[in-house]
Amino acid sequence: MITAYKFLTPQLTSHNDFQWKLGETYTIDKPGNRMCSKQVFHCYNHPLLAEFVMPMHLSGKDYDLYKIEVPEFINSDGLKFVSKSQKVIEKIERSVITNEHRIEIAIRVAKLVCVNVEWNAWADKWLTGEDRSEESAASAYYASAVDYAPYYYAAVYAAVYVYAASAVDYAARYFTDKDEFNKKLIEIIEMVCKK
Repeated sequence: MITAYKFLTPQLTSHNDFQWKLGETYTIDKPGNRMCSKQVFHCYNHPLLAEFVMPMHLSGKDYDLYKIEVPEFINSDGLKFVSKSQKVIEKIERSVITNEHRIEIAIRVAKLVCVNVEWNAWADKWLTGEDRSEESAASAYYASAVDYAPYYYAAVYAAVYVYAASAVDYAARYFTDKDEFNKKLIEIIEMVCKK
């Protein structure tokens, strides 16, 4: 079995008010492995990844993070994972990821795919703390709009408006190897959150 992570409401419900019980295994018999469908259950392969993308995937309710067991992952977009069967094991303590952490993660992930020289110069200055002004961010934002590569365009947006998960989602689309992307993303999240 693989350990994974899932957000549930205090009433132990998930998407579409699906009701879970601790210790019980739930299985979907429908064929297919399409992400975000009734063919699969959704989860994350790391608790920090779950916390980082939570604002993009869930809103409007309080959620608790649970450790779960899955027999295998049958699909992934690099951010979330899906399986046909899941068993909720126990509630775990949620990590705190600050807005500054989120921005730094978004910028570092966007740097994995960004080729725009002006954007990278801005990103390096932001990461070192040399220049975090809104004027510089706006300049980088418009420079990236010329190439319109959404992954670093969104990273600048994240730095100004703190919507980091969107930038990371765009960068994930650039990678054909979702496992490689997931590994790099988790390394970045762990490194940034340890500061």
